[in-house]
Amino acid sequence: MLKGEVTQVDGPVRLEPVRMPLPEHQKVSLRRFDLGDLQTHGEWLVARLREVYSYLPPKEIAGWIRGILESNEHMFLRNENSVGCAQLTRTQFALKPSVRVNFVLARDFGNGAHVAEAALFYHEFKRWADNVGAGEIVLGILNDISREDIRKIIGARIFSREEWFAKLGEK
Repeated sequence: MLKGEVTQVDGPVRLEPVRMPLPEHQKVSLRRFDLGDLQTHGEWLVARLREVYSYLPPKEIAGWIRGILESNEHMFLRNENSVGCAQLTRTQFALKPSVRVNFVLARDFGNGAHVAEAALFYHEFKRWADNVGAGEIVLGILNDISREDIRKIIGARIFSREEWFAKLGEK
């Protein structure tokens, strides 16, 4: 891939989740994640986040969650069996902001109903992106929803771009 080249990608973000027809948007109650939700969702959410951020202690992850609860730059949502978090970002010289999906996680990745509930967050992320005039929705690596389902919900093609970074403190 050439530097700066953007290509269309078709395929799952992770191993293909259990596929199930998406429930009607109105049948599942979505609401903002709040401090009390750490009691009901915190244990499994922190465990899932530690799959990627294993170097962080659970208390630090819970502290990060508490820190974004009241942020207008974050849309952190929950329903009975899933959570989703997106962040409004602005990069230097970009004409429009971006919405970056930090994670969309189902309580039980193998349960089709939980995954279908999690997919509903993309309706809200798309609505939010439209309302703030975002130019793109950037899909994160912590995602239990297939790219094909995301494409159907958002109604746009999904692209991939290469990102270069350096890990500090390592040689």
